[in-house]
Amino acid sequence: TARALGESIARRLVAAQVLVGTPQVTVDLQQTPSKTVTVSGAVNTRGEFLFAGELTVFDALVKAGGAAVDAGDEILLIRAPKGGGTAASDAADDVLTLSRRQIESGEFQRSGLVEDGDRIIVSRARQVFIDGYVNRPGGYTIEAGMTLRQALSLAGGVTELGAVNRVRVLRNGKRVEDVELVATVVQPGDTITVPKRFM
Repeated sequence: TARALGESIARRLVAAQVLVGTPQVTVDLQQTPSKTVTVSGAVNTRGEFLFAGELTVFDALVKAGGAAVDAGDEILLIRAPKGGGTAASDAADDVLTLSRRQIESGEFQRSGLVEDGDRIIVSRARQVFIDGYVNRPGGYTIEAGMTLRQALSLAGGVTELGAVNRVRVLRNGKRVEDVELVATVVQPGDTITVPKRFM
C-alpha cells in the first residue's frame, strides 16, 4: 500500500543516515492517463481525449470544451465493442441516447461512466427555417412536439402584412397539406413561409 511504502522509505532513509529520528514520508499514487474517449459532433474541440480512473459524460464534454452554440439536446454514447464480441452483436445495448440538458444540470443519472474506447457524439440542434412576413426571419432551434404557432413565435410572430391563414410548410421538398397553426407539428428541416396577405 502507499502507507506501507512510505514507512519503508522512511526506515531506509534513517538506515542510510540521510535522515534522523522518525521521519514521516507520504506516498501519493498518480494514475497515468491510458484510456481514451472520442468526442465529436457539436462540441468546441473535437478529438480523442486521454483519461485515467473514472470519467463521466459531463467530464468528457468539459474536456471537449463544452457543447457548441448549435448543439442540440441529444447525445449518443457509443460503447466500445467488448473483447470476444463483434461490433454489431449487441448494437442495441451499445448505443445510449442521453439528454445534454439533464447531464449539464446534474439530474441525469443514466449518463454513468465512460469506458475506455467509447465515443460520444453531440447532435446539432433541430432547426426549422422561417421566412416571409415575420419579424425575424431565419433558422430557429425547435423542441420535439412544437406546433406551427410556437415556431412562428420564435421568429417574433407574423407582421401586419402577413397572411397567418395561408402559411406554407415545405417538408423534404414537398408542401404539407392542411396546415393549421395549433394542430400542425413542425419537424426539423421544415421551411415555413408566411405570404403577404391580400390587400
